[in-house]
Amino acid sequence: MRSVYLLGPPGVGKTSLMDALLADHQRLPPARAMGTMWVEPLIHHDLFAGYHLGKTRPGFGGTDALSYSVLPDAVRWVSEPFEARMWGEGARLAHPKFAAALIAGGHEMVWVLLDAPAGVLTERCSRRGSTQNESWRAGAGTRARNAAAGLASVGATVRSLDATMSTAEMAALVREWMT
Repeated sequence: MRSVYLLGPPGVGKTSLMDALLADHQRLPPARAMGTMWVEPLIHHDLFAGYHLGKTRPGFGGTDALSYSVLPDAVRWVSEPFEARMWGEGARLAHPKFAAALIAGGHEMVWVLLDAPAGVLTERCSRRGSTQNESWRAGAGTRARNAAAGLASVGATVRSLDATMSTAEMAALVREWMT
């Protein structure tokens, strides 16, 4: 059972893709998994279906809604043996220590680096009314690519995804990678 984690620059479509992937799931209220690590339990066809990492909230949700100091708690949580699919998005847990803990705990995670040309990202950010400046967004893109390289360096499975495709096309590919 593979889990998925989406990373990439602002405006690339992480939240839209995650919403598409979880469209047929019910997200329960956030629950503390361990310390500062929060998850949203997921229900699919009346059965427990895993966890959405972080919290859903307007603006910046997913793992970006977690504390900046969450990494040690997240590492301890995934070091515990359990069988549940995890769905994550954002920068906060896209870290080699988290990936290494997942691997050591026997969890299979497909890390998906979404990317699109700068003009596309700028247009999307403008449409959603983002106040992030262009240089910060460019730096976030560099940080996401560096994070993907760091994840791969500890043996994590990292896939690249062209985020100029439709959300439905991207969701179909990610579902395929999760099987």
